[in-house]
Amino acid sequence: MARHRKGNAHSPTLPRHRDRVTRIVAASVIVADVAACIAIAIAMVLYPGGTGEHPHLVGHAFWENVLCDLAQPIAFNGQPNDAARPFAQFGTALVFLAGGLTNLLAPVVIDDARAARLGRRFGVLGALAAVFLPAFPSELYPLMHSLVVLLAGPFTLTACVFWVGGLRRSRSAPMHLRWLSMGLAASTALAFFAWVGWFARMGIERSAGSDTAFPAMFVAPLQRVALIGFVIWIAEVGRIAFAVAPPLSQAAEVGESQPATRRRVGRGATRA
Repeated sequence: MARHRKGNAHSPTLPRHRDRVTRIVAASVIVADVAACIAIAIAMVLYPGGTGEHPHLVGHAFWENVLCDLAQPIAFNGQPNDAARPFAQFGTALVFLAGGLTNLLAPVVIDDARAARLGRRFGVLGALAAVFLPAFPSELYPLMHSLVVLLAGPFTLTACVFWVGGLRRSRSAPMHLRWLSMGLAASTALAFFAWVGWFARMGIERSAGSDTAFPAMFVAPLQRVALIGFVIWIAEVGRIAFAVAPPLSQAAEVGESQPATRRRVGRGATRA
């Protein structure tokens, strides 16, 4: 007989997971997400200034600088970027690492086993590729930087498709997480294809003999919106998974007192 797990005032009604690792991963996701945000914020404060379109600006321009600008050795205004660069590289790598760990939690919030499995698989692959972006600043390694983006982008967008589809079919998934995932998928797609368009246009300009850098146009604001949605999504999935998973002591007691049985999760229900 199917039985739904009862929720409480602080956590949504979701399938119960007895995996002791779930709570550790969820806590690690939240800590890494917060640490990444702090590191990136420090990099923004320390960045000397300048963008591809406005190189003479002083200080960080929130809606005009892309994330990889902060990791350049020399800022666009010509000043050394020694202070901001390590914080930017650390924060960027950490936020993608947190994203990869978040995808491991897909089975906790998605009832559909196939969607959870594929969302987790493609999400981890996308994060593993993206974590190398800070090591290849676009001004120093334009080809490697572009290849990493072109590799991570399709993996990430594919993961978004399975996350959104899986959450829509999950009766137990909270509604706000569904909308948050759809918003993240849309903003990520817009940012990626805007970058692809900019990259193609710049390649055409340079192949025609022009050395002028084509302005990034909408890439920076779209990337910023996607980044904000990404860190919120990471924190929310981590919070939900942490609330759903039993405490480690409770999980250990359950594991010792009950024989190991196969438990199948589907449609927000567990079999008793």
